[in-house]
Amino acid sequence: MRLSIKGKFVAASLSIIFLMSGLILFLLGVQKSLESRMNEMIQTNLSAIRKAEQIKYDIVLYDDLVFRYLSTDQRPFLTEAVEALEEAKAWIEDMKTIVQGETEKEVLSDIENETLRYHKGIRKLIELYQLNKAVPAPQKIVDKRGFLDLFSPLQAELPAPPKRSEVKGKENIAHASAVGKSRLVRIYSQCEKIVDIYRAKLDNAQLEMNQKIARTRRAVLITGGAVFLLAISIITLLALEILSPIRNLLTGVQKVASGQLDLELDVYSSDEIGRLTQHFNSMTRSLKEKQERLIAETITDPLTGLNNLRYFQNSLQTEIGRAHRHKRSFALLIVDIDYFKTFNDANGHQMGNVILKEVANIIKSSVRGDGICARYGGEEFAMILPETDAEGGKAVAERIRSNVEKTIFPGQDNQPQKNLTVSVGGATFPQNGSVASELFERADQALYKAKNSGRNRVVWA
Repeated sequence: MRLSIKGKFVAASLSIIFLMSGLILFLLGVQKSLESRMNEMIQTNLSAIRKAEQIKYDIVLYDDLVFRYLSTDQRPFLTEAVEALEEAKAWIEDMKTIVQGETEKEVLSDIENETLRYHKGIRKLIELYQLNKAVPAPQKIVDKRGFLDLFSPLQAELPAPPKRSEVKGKENIAHASAVGKSRLVRIYSQCEKIVDIYRAKLDNAQLEMNQKIARTRRAVLITGGAVFLLAISIITLLALEILSPIRNLLTGVQKVASGQLDLELDVYSSDEIGRLTQHFNSMTRSLKEKQERLIAETITDPLTGLNNLRYFQNSLQTEIGRAHRHKRSFALLIVDIDYFKTFNDANGHQMGNVILKEVANIIKSSVRGDGICARYGGEEFAMILPETDAEGGKAVAERIRSNVEKTIFPGQDNQPQKNLTVSVGGATFPQNGSVASELFERADQALYKAKNSGRNRVVWA
């Protein structure tokens, strides 16, 4: 059954009233969404806890591998230690993308800084160890009793007291080991602190989410009672929201149908009607552009880009009417390329088209902005110079003639004068004619005299 817009809207309104009861079920679904959010928060906090534990594990592993290297002097242990440290650093960088609170950031920054200092201490310890190993000394037995309690020597009976340098080396190693152990303990402690923070956050998130779920349930009951009262108000507002842009669109269609393409409708919304309005605006712009291109094609000479004969003739009639009304004068120029047939015979018509384009560009650049330039036919061009007397017209004609004469054209050596030139005939309205045919005939006669007088010159009626 076909319905008017009003009928369809009434039917839709009745449907909406029944469907609004489903809103309560939708609100109940919010509870599930909150639970999903809770799970997401739990996963986030658990992820942070796992990362903190992993940092702690990798640092301890790094310490253990370094000890194994120092105990066995096998470099693969040192290589694995470096990999463990790099993995710990990667976990720290990954942890930065999770932490948000200032406390967590400070603790993580402290872990990062202590890790760097700890690594520097390890490097120093390794250097001391290697330096001490390079000096012959009695056999030492190394035992690890702490995280980094390296080189607490359990020495056998010595045949002779150690040298002072050996004692100093051992003292340095013991000091570096103690410092490293304190840093390792701090890193371990700070990792545990982050774990405790996120465990507390996890508990708070669970409590907060339970409270939100309870509030949501109460909101569902309250909203359920109010939703039916709001339905009628929403439908009324919706009617105004839809009908207003429809009327606006209908008005635009009527204007376009009457031929008014310079039209841009206001877009009131982003719904279907709004998108329809946008498409309507795009359509009118496209039609306007096509119309302008069509007009341009009908008034433009395709070869030179100047106006064509039809446009020139219409413009001449228009300018005569305007000059009559305002009691003003204007000049009419006719330009002809000298010996153009000779040029074509010697160089071909393709080169002749090139010359026509270049001469057209010279004419266009020699005439002020309000002048009308057209290709009249073949190698002839015509110009209308509004509000220009005979002296002004002669000046423009001479400028055109001179600019052409000074230009070096391809193939001009085949011309009789070894140069490509133009002849110009001119007439002034109303002194030389008050109607189009008379004025044009006087300018054409002047051009004929210029041709017969030797060409490459300007002759005025």
